[in-house]
Amino acid sequence: MLFKINRNACAYAATTMAAVLMNSVYQFYYVKLFLNNYKISSYWFNFAQIFYMIWNAINDPLFGYFQDYSKLECLKHRQLNILYGAPLYALSFLLPWFGWTNENSPDWLAGFHLLISLSFYDCMFTFVLLAQCSLFAEISRNKDERISLMMHSTIASILGSSAVFLVEIFSDHMQNIHGLQVTCVVIAIISWLLLTYSARNVQVDVDRSNHSKQQDSTNASWGTAIQTSIEIFTNKNFSKHALY
Repeated sequence: MLFKINRNACAYAATTMAAVLMNSVYQFYYVKLFLNNYKISSYWFNFAQIFYMIWNAINDPLFGYFQDYSKLECLKHRQLNILYGAPLYALSFLLPWFGWTNENSPDWLAGFHLLISLSFYDCMFTFVLLAQCSLFAEISRNKDERISLMMHSTIASILGSSAVFLVEIFSDHMQNIHGLQVTCVVIAIISWLLLTYSARNVQVDVDRSNHSKQQDSTNASWGTAIQTSIEIFTNKNFSKHALY
């Protein structure tokens, strides 16, 4: 048998499947929804997109810093990052599909809805996926084990990408908004369960709690985080990354 099922790799890949389930639908439909259904103005749509691109460039290094150096128990362990982030990640996925506007609503309200939706989703996407990426290195030092993780994650990605096809069917190509909403709620629940399963069942070879004394010696604090953030923002490479 060329492909052998690995229970630990399956638990790891459950996070991949959950992320692809939600992200494929989110990225494929949110632009159509806000432009065609919520009738967002071009000004507010462009403003929200620019803010999102800047925030997307900022939050990756910041969340990585907090996950590596935070003294909070929920941030010290990658599994807890995923477990506690799972419900908020699922909630952030649901935010765009339920409109905040009606015919008499001001233009800025749809823009504010898009701004909050994109920022919140990107926060939780980054928070959970950063933890998963770190888990990849902590699960095993063995090359074959890591290859198994990659193979299981690839299969999970293929399965998760089918969510767009299902949404197309049940929403009748976005003609049935109620069908879209119900399908997205089901996807969010399934993703939450997958993330919870992953967080509770994945086993690591490297326990970060054993390095807590080394982390404490770095004297991580809000002041250090702010100083690090300023260094990141003023770095020329970061400015280029944010612009591109």
